[in-house]
This record gives sequence, C-alpha cells and structure tokens, in this order.
Amino acid sequence: MTTDSTVQDGIEPRPGTPAATRLILFYAKGSPYSARAEAALWDVCAELPEGLVSFEALDVAANPRASIKHNIFVTPTLIRLEPEPVVRTTGPFDANSLRNIIYGSAITD
Repeated sequence: MTTDSTVQDGIEPRPGTPAATRLILFYAKGSPYSARAEAALWDVCAELPEGLVSFEALDVAANPRASIKHNIFVTPTLIRLEPEPVVRTTGPFDANSLRNIIYGSAITD
C-alpha cells in the first residue's frame, strides 16, 4: 500500500507497486469529512492482503494540477483508477462504500 501527499500530478503509480486496485483520495486539510475518509481508507486497506490496493492521499490545496485534471470540486473524493472502469465517489463515505469501490461494485463515471 502506498500513500504520498506530495505527488504533483496524482496519476503516476509508484515503481514496483503491483497493486490490483489503484486509488486516489483527494482531501482538504482540516476537513473532518476528509480526515474520516482517510482513516476509513487506511482501516479498509489494513484488512486486505498486502499489494491488493495502492492509494495516494492528495491535499487539493497542495496539488491543484491533479485536482483540476481529475475535476475535483468536492472533498473528500475517492477515484479508483484501476481496474477499469474508473469509479469516483464523494464523501462522506464509510468502510462499506470503500469496500464496494475496491471490489468493483460501485457506480462508474
């Protein structure tokens, strides 16, 4: 599992990360909904086998180009980039909705 809040464009996977599911969580620093979303994502990923999910947590203020590229207007927003189809959800969300996104049973873009 990977996290990095300093990635500039928010779309490049880290080398050597063979995760089946790639997620990006866009959050607003100081937002209680964003903090809960990130905590829930950590909790769900911790219960999964290592390497199944990789995610990046990106602060929209620190990563404006990534936010614009992915049309982020609301935080928290979680995007599942892989496997396709791309799935996007906005918060607040809980562990069950995160599991639906990871396992592919969420509504697609």
